[in-house]
Order: sequence, then C-alpha cells, then structure tokens
Amino acid sequence: MQIMPETGRELGLTDFFDPEANIDAGARYLASLLQTFARTDLALAAYNAGPAAVVKYGGIPPYPETRDYVERVLDLYRRFQAQGAQTSRDAAPRPPGRDASVPGGGRPAPQSVSPR
Repeated sequence: MQIMPETGRELGLTDFFDPEANIDAGARYLASLLQTFARTDLALAAYNAGPAAVVKYGGIPPYPETRDYVERVLDLYRRFQAQGAQTSRDAAPRPPGRDASVPGGGRPAPQSVSPR
C-alpha cells in the first residue's frame, strides 16, 4: 500500500519497505477513514486525495485521478463480491434502488461532508 511519510509516522510505521508493516498500517488507516466518513466511496477518496480534500469539497474531490481511483476500486470490489455471491448459497438479495454490494449503498455524496 502507499502510505505518505507523515501518515505512516502517525500510524507508527517505522519501515516503509516492510511489506507486512506497510499493509498493516495501510489497513488501519483505511479502517479509520471508513469510520470517519462512514461511506466506502468517501473513505477511498480520502485515502487517495487526503481527508481534508473530501471535507473541502463535501464529497469526492473533482480531481480526475481521485475520481478514477474511487471508480476502479469500487468496480473491483463489486467484481469480487459478485464472484463470492456466485459461490455462496446464502447470497442475500439486493434491495431495489441501491447497490447492496457496496457498503453505504453506492449513494451519491451528500451536499456537506464533515468527519464524525
């Protein structure tokens, strides 16, 4: 995972080239962003562009790189979920009107976003 040096230090990461430590720090950071923003798309945008950018723009920032990143990751997430659902007998039906494969339902960004 890619961790900015300052963020890594805040997470206690001392060796950025240690794969296990790097993945652990990145997973903890992403978990904290999910808790802060309560939506997968916003947490991904914050991981890519920084939490301040998500707050500043009240949702996914208008940066092409960030918008592309969020879409690519969510697309991969949906594909993996679909593969798992095909092999699972307990796959729950999706409620109409929202994408149940994505935590938060894949809903559009609210007008105003602030960390919890």
